[in-house]
Order: sequence, then structure tokens, then C-alpha cells
Amino acid sequence: MPPEVIMIIAAFGSVILSESMASLLHPVFLCYCGYEGKDLCQTLREGIRVTILAFPRDFVWGVSTSAYQIEGALTEDGRGPSIWDTLAAVPGRIMNGDDASVACDSYHRYEEDIALMKELGVKAYRFSVSWPRIFPQGDGETC
Repeated sequence: MPPEVIMIIAAFGSVILSESMASLLHPVFLCYCGYEGKDLCQTLREGIRVTILAFPRDFVWGVSTSAYQIEGALTEDGRGPSIWDTLAAVPGRIMNGDDASVACDSYHRYEEDIALMKELGVKAYRFSVSWPRIFPQGDGETC
């Protein structure tokens, strides 16, 4: 029995697999990694079963960020040190000695970041705030 290939259909672009599927899957983005180096048409011609997983038309796509990777501004506005700051300061612990002192500098560029998301049509944004900004000493009083 031939193996099964799973394809994921997402809500971007406009790839139409067949007329009967057009109404169900348009607009779609087709994510097909190939099977043994074959394209989708070759795979189907060889009788390999293909399962199509589709996100619903009203699925909300979004983006997310994590404070340490994006914020920067490690010592500004009362932010205390985090365990990651401490780890990154130990020579040899982090490749190239990188730290998050600048990162993507979203702390200073958040308005630009939001404008870019708006331009891209992002409908959902999940972000985090560094705990040392809320509890600079690790517990107790907040900023």
C-alpha cells in the first residue's frame, strides 16, 4: 500500500486544486513538502493517498513575539535583571556572546512594529512583557 501524504491548506494566496474544491478552499496557500522529491502532480499520478487539512475561511491568523527576543532596552525605565540576562552575561554560555540589550528594539520601535502589522493585515497579536519590567526586584513592589 502506498504511503499517505498530508497537505496543509492555509488561508493565503490562491491555489486551486480542482474545480470541485475551488469553492471550499479558495483563497488558499498550499503547503506541500513533496514525497521522495516528487511534486504534487507526480505524487497523485502514482496513486499515493493525499490527505488535505484545511483551515476554515474564518480562521484568524496572527503573529506573536516574546519579550526577551524583541524588547531590548534591558536597563531602561526601572527594568531589573532577568535570569536570561544573568545567563547571557556568562562567557561561553550564549553563542557569540549575544544578549538582548538591543534585540529588535521593539521597546523603542513599537509604533513602527504595530504599523507594519497593520500594513500586513494582521488580525491578532500575542506579545509578552518582560517580568523584570513589572517586578524589577523579582517580587514585591511593581514599577
